Amino acid sequence: ENSVTDRKNIELFYSSLKERMTQNGTVFYQARTGQKYYFGNSEIEILWTFEDIAPHSEELEMRTNGTSIGFTVTIEGQKIMITGDSSTEEFKFAEIRYGSYLKSDFVQLSHHGYGDGSVEHEFYKMVDAPYVINSGLGVDYGYGKGERWAKENAISSGLGDKPIRWLVDDCVKFVEREIRRGNKYDGIIMDPPSYGRGPGGEVWKLEDEIYDFVELCSNVLSDDPLMVLINSYTTGLSP
Repeated sequence: ENSVTDRKNIELFYSSLKERMTQNGTVFYQARTGQKYYFGNSEIEILWTFEDIAPHSEELEMRTNGTSIGFTVTIEGQKIMITGDSSTEEFKFAEIRYGSYLKSDFVQLSHHGYGDGSVEHEFYKMVDAPYVINSGLGVDYGYGKGERWAKENAISSGLGDKPIRWLVDDCVKFVEREIRRGNKYDGIIMDPPSYGRGPGGEVWKLEDEIYDFVELCSNVLSDDPLMVLINSYTTGLSP
């Protein structure tokens, strides 16, 4: 019943939106799988729509959440994969239909996250993007499973049998605990984000937080440390 209500609300919203925008001269196109649109030097290719997964209206009414158009945007040879709110059925469709054609330079993680299933895992392996865009906060929808990628990278680098300790934690809180425990490190490598929010609404801004964090980390360095490396691409911050 809730799904049917959602469906009707969505139809009402888009009907109202289309009516208003049409009055301003906006042209609407119904996206279909296989279509390509060109805007300036960019190409948009539609890879799947909800009709591929739920071709009948009664099926779609049961899947208003977790259904999306999947498409790529190619600009100057760089391909960006947009998955929207797609989930297992869409990914399975894409794997069968496209295979290695899914390879992209960037991928937007689905709003429903990486998940635990082999279907999502295989999809992102096919996309094989070196850059990932996380559209969610990370905890509720399984983005923490990115740890799986890190472990696979370790195996690919010949480090799968090494004593690596994998942690998904708040870095500041982790370092504070290590200070209390008296643990020391010979090397620290950081790749901090420019901006982020924690699960409790905490705000991280690199230019405001990095100096105090580096000072905090100095308390866990050994007496004769080997290195401290900080990677940053934030504008305005440089050695």
